[in-house]
Amino acid sequence: MRTKIFIFICGISLVLLFGVAFCRSGYINLLNLVGFPLSSLVGFLLYGFLTVICLYKFRVKLPPKYILLAIWMGVGLLETIYRCYSFKSSIISIPSSLLWWLGILCGYLYWKVSRSWLKVIVVLLPFLFTLWMGYYGYSMWIHKLNFGSFTGKIEKVVTSDYSLFDEMHKEIKLSQLKGKYVVLDFWHKYCGVCYSKMPMVENLYKRYREKNDILVAGVFAYKQGEEHQEGTSILRNEGYTYSTFSTSFDSSVLKGFGIKCFPAVVVLNPDGNMIYFGDIEGAAKLVDFIFK
Repeated sequence: MRTKIFIFICGISLVLLFGVAFCRSGYINLLNLVGFPLSSLVGFLLYGFLTVICLYKFRVKLPPKYILLAIWMGVGLLETIYRCYSFKSSIISIPSSLLWWLGILCGYLYWKVSRSWLKVIVVLLPFLFTLWMGYYGYSMWIHKLNFGSFTGKIEKVVTSDYSLFDEMHKEIKLSQLKGKYVVLDFWHKYCGVCYSKMPMVENLYKRYREKNDILVAGVFAYKQGEEHQEGTSILRNEGYTYSTFSTSFDSSVLKGFGIKCFPAVVVLNPDGNMIYFGDIEGAAKLVDFIFK
Protein backbone atom coordinates (compact mmCIF):
# COMPACT_ATOMS: atom_id res chain seq x y z
CA MET A 1 0.00 0.00 0.00
CA ARG A 2 2.80 2.43 0.89
CA THR A 3 4.53 1.80 -2.41
CA LYS A 4 1.34 2.48 -4.37
CA ILE A 5 0.74 5.73 -2.49
CA PHE A 6 4.35 6.78 -3.03
CA ILE A 7 4.12 6.11 -6.77
CA PHE A 8 0.75 7.87 -6.97
CA ILE A 9 2.08 11.03 -5.31
CA CYS A 10 5.20 10.94 -7.46
CA GLY A 11 3.03 10.58 -10.58
CA ILE A 12 0.82 13.54 -9.65
CA SER A 13 3.92 15.64 -9.01
CA LEU A 14 5.34 14.63 -12.40
CA VAL A 15 2.11 15.55 -14.19
CA LEU A 16 2.20 18.97 -12.53
CA LEU A 17 5.80 19.34 -13.67
CA PHE A 18 4.83 19.09 -17.34
CA GLY A 19 2.02 21.60 -16.86
CA VAL A 20 4.14 24.07 -14.94
CA ALA A 21 7.07 23.65 -17.33
CA PHE A 22 4.78 24.49 -20.26
CA CYS A 23 4.28 27.92 -18.69
CA ARG A 24 7.95 28.54 -19.49
CA SER A 25 7.20 28.37 -23.21
CA GLY A 26 5.88 31.93 -23.26
CA TYR A 27 2.56 31.11 -24.92
CA ILE A 28 0.54 31.83 -21.77
CA ASN A 29 0.18 35.33 -20.30
CA LEU A 30 -1.44 35.54 -16.89
CA LEU A 31 -1.49 38.61 -14.64
CA ASN A 32 1.12 40.16 -16.95
CA LEU A 33 3.47 37.28 -16.20
CA VAL A 34 4.87 35.13 -18.96
CA GLY A 35 7.58 32.51 -19.36
CA PHE A 36 9.81 31.75 -16.37
CA PRO A 37 8.21 34.31 -14.01
CA LEU A 38 4.77 32.80 -14.63
CA SER A 39 6.12 29.28 -14.25
CA SER A 40 7.69 30.26 -10.92
CA LEU A 41 4.45 31.57 -9.44
CA VAL A 42 2.26 28.76 -10.78
CA GLY A 43 4.73 26.10 -9.64
CA PHE A 44 5.04 27.62 -6.17
CA LEU A 45 1.27 27.60 -5.70
CA LEU A 46 0.56 24.17 -7.21
CA TYR A 47 3.34 22.36 -5.38
CA GLY A 48 2.46 24.12 -2.16
CA PHE A 49 -1.17 22.98 -2.45
CA LEU A 50 -0.12 19.47 -3.49
CA THR A 51 2.14 19.16 -0.45
CA VAL A 52 -0.55 20.28 1.98
CA ILE A 53 -3.20 18.01 0.46
CA CYS A 54 -0.95 14.94 0.40
CA LEU A 55 0.26 15.46 3.97
CA TYR A 56 -3.26 15.75 5.34
CA LYS A 57 -4.61 12.87 3.24
CA PHE A 58 -1.79 10.31 3.44
CA ARG A 59 0.09 11.17 6.66
CA VAL A 60 -1.32 8.09 8.44
CA LYS A 61 -0.52 5.64 5.64
CA LEU A 62 2.83 7.12 4.62
CA PRO A 63 5.40 8.97 6.78
CA PRO A 64 5.66 12.70 5.92
CA LYS A 65 9.31 12.37 4.88
CA TYR A 66 8.33 9.86 2.18
CA ILE A 67 5.48 12.08 1.02
CA LEU A 68 7.93 14.94 0.59
CA LEU A 69 10.40 12.65 -1.16
CA ALA A 70 7.71 11.47 -3.60
CA ILE A 71 6.74 15.05 -4.44
CA TRP A 72 10.37 16.05 -4.88
CA MET A 73 11.10 13.07 -7.12
CA GLY A 74 8.22 14.04 -9.37
CA VAL A 75 9.36 17.62 -9.71
CA GLY A 76 13.11 17.24 -9.29
CA LEU A 77 14.29 14.01 -10.87
CA LEU A 78 13.86 15.02 -14.52
CA GLU A 79 15.07 18.54 -13.72
CA THR A 80 18.24 17.16 -12.14
CA ILE A 81 18.94 14.85 -15.07
CA TYR A 82 18.40 17.71 -17.52
CA ARG A 83 20.72 20.02 -15.61
CA CYS A 84 23.44 17.38 -15.48
CA TYR A 85 23.10 16.89 -19.23
CA SER A 86 22.93 20.56 -20.19
CA PHE A 87 23.78 22.73 -17.22
CA LYS A 88 24.75 25.88 -19.10
CA SER A 89 21.49 26.16 -21.02
CA SER A 90 19.45 25.40 -17.90
CA ILE A 91 20.95 28.10 -15.68
CA ILE A 92 18.17 30.50 -16.61
CA SER A 93 15.54 28.21 -15.07
CA ILE A 94 17.29 27.65 -11.72
CA PRO A 95 15.30 30.32 -9.79
CA SER A 96 12.07 28.89 -11.19
CA SER A 97 12.89 25.40 -9.93
CA LEU A 98 13.99 26.72 -6.54
CA LEU A 99 10.67 28.51 -6.15
CA TRP A 100 8.83 25.26 -6.91
CA TRP A 101 10.79 23.63 -4.10
CA LEU A 102 10.04 26.62 -1.89
CA GLY A 103 6.37 25.90 -2.50
CA ILE A 104 6.90 22.33 -1.24
CA LEU A 105 8.69 23.61 1.87
CA CYS A 106 6.00 26.22 2.42
CA GLY A 107 3.30 23.53 2.20
CA TYR A 108 5.14 21.33 4.68
CA LEU A 109 5.61 24.15 7.20
CA TYR A 110 1.95 25.11 6.88
CA TRP A 111 1.01 21.52 7.73
CA LYS A 112 3.61 21.25 10.48
CA VAL A 113 2.95 24.36 12.57
CA SER A 114 -0.15 24.50 14.74
CA ARG A 115 -0.60 28.18 15.53
CA SER A 116 -2.70 30.18 13.07
CA TRP A 117 -0.42 33.22 13.04
CA LEU A 118 2.56 31.02 12.20
CA LYS A 119 0.63 29.44 9.34
CA VAL A 120 -0.01 32.91 7.94
CA ILE A 121 3.67 33.85 8.19
CA VAL A 122 5.04 30.66 6.61
CA VAL A 123 2.67 31.14 3.67
CA LEU A 124 2.63 34.92 3.26
CA LEU A 125 6.37 35.66 3.33
CA PRO A 126 7.37 33.02 0.73
CA PHE A 127 4.38 34.01 -1.42
CA LEU A 128 5.36 37.70 -1.38
CA PHE A 129 8.94 36.76 -2.25
CA THR A 130 7.69 34.64 -5.16
CA LEU A 131 5.56 37.55 -6.38
CA TRP A 132 8.58 39.85 -6.22
CA MET A 133 10.62 37.33 -8.18
CA GLY A 134 7.84 37.06 -10.76
CA TYR A 135 7.47 40.77 -11.38
CA TYR A 136 10.99 42.05 -10.71
CA GLY A 137 13.61 39.55 -9.58
CA TYR A 138 13.39 37.13 -12.48
CA SER A 139 13.63 39.94 -14.99
CA MET A 140 16.89 41.03 -13.35
CA TRP A 141 18.20 37.44 -13.42
CA ILE A 142 17.34 37.02 -17.11
CA HIS A 143 18.85 40.41 -17.91
CA LYS A 144 22.12 39.49 -16.25
CA LEU A 145 22.36 36.12 -18.00
CA ASN A 146 21.21 37.15 -21.46
CA PHE A 147 22.19 40.80 -21.71
CA GLY A 148 25.07 41.24 -19.26
CA SER A 149 23.45 43.69 -16.83
CA PHE A 150 20.64 43.71 -14.28
CA THR A 151 18.87 46.76 -15.74
CA GLY A 152 19.74 46.73 -19.44
CA LYS A 153 21.26 50.21 -19.38
CA ILE A 154 24.63 50.26 -21.11
CA GLU A 155 26.97 52.58 -22.96
CA LYS A 156 28.44 50.86 -25.98
CA VAL A 157 29.90 52.54 -29.02
CA VAL A 158 28.74 50.91 -32.25
CA THR A 159 31.72 50.95 -34.58
CA SER A 160 30.23 49.00 -37.51
CA ASP A 161 27.55 50.30 -39.85
CA TYR A 162 25.23 47.30 -39.77
CA SER A 163 22.57 46.65 -42.39
CA LEU A 164 18.91 45.72 -42.02
CA PHE A 165 16.26 45.26 -44.69
CA ASP A 166 12.94 47.06 -44.69
CA GLU A 167 9.53 45.66 -45.67
CA MET A 168 10.38 46.06 -49.37
CA HIS A 169 13.71 44.27 -48.78
CA LYS A 170 15.58 47.50 -49.33
CA GLU A 171 18.88 47.69 -47.48
CA ILE A 172 18.93 50.19 -44.62
CA LYS A 173 22.18 51.17 -42.95
CA LEU A 174 22.07 52.05 -39.26
CA SER A 175 23.94 55.23 -40.10
CA GLN A 176 20.82 56.33 -42.01
CA LEU A 177 18.89 56.26 -38.73
CA LYS A 178 21.24 58.57 -36.86
CA GLY A 179 19.73 61.75 -35.46
CA LYS A 180 16.92 59.94 -33.65
CA TYR A 181 16.44 57.38 -30.93
CA VAL A 182 15.94 53.91 -32.38
CA VAL A 183 14.18 51.07 -30.56
CA LEU A 184 14.65 47.69 -32.25
CA ASP A 185 12.77 44.60 -31.04
CA PHE A 186 14.57 41.50 -32.35
CA TRP A 187 12.36 38.41 -32.60
CA HIS A 188 11.90 35.19 -34.54
CA LYS A 189 9.05 33.06 -35.80
CA TYR A 190 9.03 30.29 -33.21
CA CYS A 191 9.53 32.39 -30.08
CA GLY A 192 6.43 32.31 -27.86
CA VAL A 193 7.71 35.04 -25.55
CA CYS A 194 8.35 37.25 -28.58
CA TYR A 195 4.66 37.18 -29.49
CA SER A 196 3.58 37.90 -25.92
CA LYS A 197 5.75 41.04 -25.86
CA MET A 198 4.52 42.45 -29.17
CA PRO A 199 1.57 44.35 -27.64
CA MET A 200 4.07 46.30 -25.54
CA VAL A 201 6.09 47.16 -28.64
CA GLU A 202 2.88 48.28 -30.35
CA ASN A 203 1.91 50.46 -27.38
CA LEU A 204 5.34 52.09 -27.33
CA TYR A 205 5.14 52.71 -31.06
CA LYS A 206 1.70 54.33 -30.77
CA ARG A 207 2.83 56.63 -27.95
CA TYR A 208 5.63 58.12 -30.03
CA ARG A 209 4.66 57.61 -33.66
CA GLU A 210 3.97 61.34 -34.10
CA LYS A 211 7.51 62.25 -33.03
CA ASN A 212 10.20 62.58 -35.66
CA ASP A 213 13.10 61.95 -33.29
CA ILE A 214 12.30 58.34 -32.40
CA LEU A 215 11.73 55.13 -34.35
CA VAL A 216 10.17 52.01 -32.85
CA ALA A 217 10.42 48.93 -35.06
CA GLY A 218 10.67 45.17 -34.98
CA VAL A 219 13.51 43.16 -36.49
CA PHE A 220 12.49 39.73 -37.78
CA ALA A 221 15.38 37.25 -37.60
CA TYR A 222 14.78 34.56 -40.19
CA LYS A 223 16.44 31.18 -40.49
CA GLN A 224 17.50 29.33 -43.61
CA GLY A 225 14.39 28.24 -45.48
CA GLU A 226 12.29 31.13 -44.18
CA GLU A 227 11.40 34.23 -46.17
CA HIS A 228 12.31 37.73 -45.00
CA GLN A 229 8.78 39.02 -45.63
CA GLU A 230 7.27 36.51 -43.19
CA GLY A 231 7.93 38.92 -40.35
CA THR A 232 5.81 41.64 -41.88
CA SER A 233 3.02 39.19 -42.71
CA ILE A 234 2.96 37.86 -39.14
CA LEU A 235 2.80 41.32 -37.61
CA ARG A 236 0.05 42.52 -39.91
CA ASN A 237 -2.01 39.34 -39.43
CA GLU A 238 -1.74 39.87 -35.67
CA GLY A 239 -2.96 43.45 -36.08
CA TYR A 240 0.29 45.27 -35.27
CA THR A 241 1.13 48.45 -37.14
CA TYR A 242 4.74 49.23 -36.24
CA SER A 243 7.41 48.93 -38.91
CA THR A 244 9.56 45.86 -39.21
CA PHE A 245 12.99 45.16 -40.58
CA SER A 246 14.53 41.77 -41.26
CA THR A 247 17.91 40.13 -40.95
CA SER A 248 19.21 36.58 -41.15
CA PHE A 249 20.12 34.51 -38.11
CA ASP A 250 23.79 34.51 -39.09
CA SER A 251 23.96 38.24 -39.84
CA SER A 252 26.65 40.49 -38.45
CA VAL A 253 24.11 42.73 -36.72
CA LEU A 254 23.02 39.97 -34.33
CA LYS A 255 26.61 39.10 -33.54
CA GLY A 256 27.63 42.74 -33.25
CA PHE A 257 24.87 43.58 -30.79
CA GLY A 258 25.54 40.37 -28.86
CA ILE A 259 22.06 38.93 -29.35
CA LYS A 260 21.99 35.30 -28.20
CA CYS A 261 18.32 34.93 -27.26
CA PHE A 262 14.95 36.33 -28.22
CA PRO A 263 13.22 38.67 -27.77
CA ALA A 264 15.98 41.21 -27.38
CA VAL A 265 15.50 44.96 -27.51
CA VAL A 266 18.23 47.39 -28.49
CA VAL A 267 17.95 51.16 -28.03
CA LEU A 268 20.31 53.42 -29.96
CA ASN A 269 20.83 57.10 -29.18
CA PRO A 270 20.94 59.79 -31.90
CA ASP A 271 24.69 59.18 -32.28
CA GLY A 272 23.98 55.55 -33.20
CA ASN A 273 25.41 54.05 -30.01
CA MET A 274 23.73 51.48 -27.76
CA ILE A 275 22.24 52.83 -24.54
CA TYR A 276 20.03 49.85 -23.72
CA PHE A 277 20.08 46.10 -24.28
CA GLY A 278 17.36 44.02 -22.66
CA ASP A 279 13.59 43.51 -22.66
CA ILE A 280 10.81 45.75 -23.94
CA GLU A 281 9.61 46.69 -20.45
CA GLY A 282 12.93 48.27 -19.55
CA ALA A 283 13.24 49.89 -22.97
CA ALA A 284 9.79 51.46 -22.64
CA LYS A 285 10.68 52.90 -19.22
CA LEU A 286 13.89 54.36 -20.62
CA VAL A 287 12.13 55.93 -23.60
CA ASP A 288 9.37 57.35 -21.40
CA PHE A 289 12.04 58.87 -19.15
CA ILE A 290 13.88 60.42 -22.10
CA PHE A 291 10.74 61.94 -23.62
CA LYS A 292 8.85 62.85 -20.45
